[in-house]
Amino acid sequence: MVPAGIMVDHSVREVMFRQASSQSAHDLGNTRWFGEVIQLYDRPQKNRSSKMMHIRWLAHASKTILQEAHHPRELFATYDCDLLPVDLIQGACDVRRLGPGDAVPQYSISCPENIFFLRRRWDERTSSFHSLDPEIDLPLAEGPRTCICCTLDDEEKRSAKPRVVGQTLHLRGESYHRYDHVYLTNASDVGLFDIAQITDISSESVVKGKFYQRYSSDGKNTRQLFLINRTVNIPISLLAQKCTVVHTSTLSENPFDEFGQDPDLFHVERSLRNPNEGDGMPLGPEALKSCEICHEDWERHRELRSNPSLRMMDVFCGGGGMSQSFVRAGAASVEWGIDFSPSACETFRVQHPNAKVYNQCVNRILEHQAVPESRRRPLYSIGDPRKPLPRFPEKGEVDLVSLTPPCTGFSGLNRFRKAADVRNTLIAPGLSLVELLRPKYVLIENVLNMARFPLRGKDTGRGSVGGGIKWGTHLFILRTLLDLDYQVRFAVLQAGAYGLPQGRHRIVYIAAKNGTPLPDFPLPTHQFPTPPPSVKLPTGSMAPMITRECVPHRQIHAKDALLDLPGFHWKDPSEQSQVPNNPKLRVFAPHSGLCGFAKAVKYDSTPLSDYQGWLRVGSRRVTHHSTGVYGDRTMARVCNIPLHENADHRALHPDFSLASYVDNTGSAARNRMYAGSFGRVGLGGTFQTIVTVVNPSNRQGRCLHPAVRVVAVNAYYPCLPFKHGQQMRVLTVREWARAQGFGDSTDFISVQNSQEDRYRIIGNAVPIPLGMALARQFLYNDRS
Repeated sequence: MVPAGIMVDHSVREVMFRQASSQSAHDLGNTRWFGEVIQLYDRPQKNRSSKMMHIRWLAHASKTILQEAHHPRELFATYDCDLLPVDLIQGACDVRRLGPGDAVPQYSISCPENIFFLRRRWDERTSSFHSLDPEIDLPLAEGPRTCICCTLDDEEKRSAKPRVVGQTLHLRGESYHRYDHVYLTNASDVGLFDIAQITDISSESVVKGKFYQRYSSDGKNTRQLFLINRTVNIPISLLAQKCTVVHTSTLSENPFDEFGQDPDLFHVERSLRNPNEGDGMPLGPEALKSCEICHEDWERHRELRSNPSLRMMDVFCGGGGMSQSFVRAGAASVEWGIDFSPSACETFRVQHPNAKVYNQCVNRILEHQAVPESRRRPLYSIGDPRKPLPRFPEKGEVDLVSLTPPCTGFSGLNRFRKAADVRNTLIAPGLSLVELLRPKYVLIENVLNMARFPLRGKDTGRGSVGGGIKWGTHLFILRTLLDLDYQVRFAVLQAGAYGLPQGRHRIVYIAAKNGTPLPDFPLPTHQFPTPPPSVKLPTGSMAPMITRECVPHRQIHAKDALLDLPGFHWKDPSEQSQVPNNPKLRVFAPHSGLCGFAKAVKYDSTPLSDYQGWLRVGSRRVTHHSTGVYGDRTMARVCNIPLHENADHRALHPDFSLASYVDNTGSAARNRMYAGSFGRVGLGGTFQTIVTVVNPSNRQGRCLHPAVRVVAVNAYYPCLPFKHGQQMRVLTVREWARAQGFGDSTDFISVQNSQEDRYRIIGNAVPIPLGMALARQFLYNDRS
């Protein structure tokens, strides 16, 4: 132990030592810094030698992200080290190192103050907790040792320097071979990778290679490339990572599912002598060379996706957004689902007919499991009180538990948040299921405000909650997972950066059993204008954000999701709207609780974008292409919103204007005149965050169908059918689902046959592209 702050340049730790939330009940945690002596040596000075020590720093639990949730006797290993004078030592510690499965020791009041335990490594740069490495951290070797911190630092510096061995280039931990396909950072199109093939490696500064030209700059045929048959020098500094290019003939007849599973997959069948010379020349499969090692790796990953090994339980499964993501990614077989909503469970059951579905409260399931099996009575479904629930799995049967508790109580869009909202406590029984089942992996996803939500908070008026322990839910999740013997990391992700036409910030936690490799977060795959928000943690450091300077694919827009669906109008109750003269567009009045196509209907065209092609896998007709029914005044306002891009209630004729929304002296002035209410989705933009209620008068009221100007859109979609045209209505259930990435084959079941129920199921779901990106990390991590 040494005095806190001595000879260490560590601003975050200095700040935390002064924070009230980082103070410990153990006095040594507040007054000392802890370290492990790696080596002692003499450092010569002018007239004498000075005794020095090389130490590896250990962090007291209160000085990590755990803060108030820390164990006062816990230390964490770090990968930080220092050289300090020996005379700074102010005492020795007795540190017990715990292995996988070891219980946390119990300490009595009379226990000596210098006794601690160590079970994890804390990485402050990524705010993550990792298993101790048996070769590095266990056991404590006698005598001088090599410093792992210095060794890792040296390895990182060496890996940043290119090294050529034969026809292999080693750079930044990656091995590049002759005929590998690679991403290159692009100086001309900022944010989008160039793609090339390495043809020769003989220098540590440049490689020889051939560039590929993308077939299309819009949303269709985005994976098709032309090979530019001209060898050029490529600076090694441009190499980003490897990708896969195959001949078109090796793809399946409908490759969209494979493209969805592998964002780094492209195909080629023609070559060009020069860029932009036209259609070029045919390129036979034999002419496309590839690195045998890397091609075998790709084939192996392809095989993995067809034979998933993880058995998954989806808790708070809703309509099955997360579980459908893992199935479409080929990462898991979904065998269990739990949700309170009968409609959500029926929707989940249709998607996963072989899964056991528990339509019951998680707390009731836990109570039921706590009763000895010999005295346990059947537990029945909420949706069917005569139907007993199936047998619950035992410890060891489940490999992955996904927890996506209700977000409404946390969401900043909820104007009626309450400190005592029981929905905000459901993460606790969810983690109790983890304790019961002890899966290999745990995945938690929710709105960012879940992490920020305080424990023991109080209502402070106008739907806000304050006081209590800041970021209390976040601390509770981390401490619980650590005590259950898991490693854990968290980060803030933008769903739109993974191929979703919607901005949606989420916090995600990934946990793995102690000793199991901890999956990383997926890197973004698509351009998106809004990055994850910069979030300052209670420690003073910033929450990890998953971003990337360049990505493989262009942004997905609203037009990529909508324009192949048949169009229709609402019948205007006021009969004052200027309906475009388009006889091919049907006009619907409300009927049987919906407005639109009551039955499945043909598509308007073939897929006009790759996103549409992916959504249409397994579907031949459009279902749920209808809206809910609203009051006559609301429907009249919708029908009279002008047919131009991003129009909203502010463009209404005074006869339809909402007085409170345009009052400069009232709450409207404080809320930007409720911009977006009764708003049209921007065709070339993205959807607002998809919510559970589709109401054009709400804050998230930008839910009207885009204004489609056929001439303008034809430049993007040359084959756009005229009959799509301008449409006066809100988005349908199917369009809402497409904004979340649900495939068109997904059937949304409502036991009340309610459109509101279907919209709610969709709005509560995890977006499929985000879920698939996470699923790929578990797939490759588990089989590595």
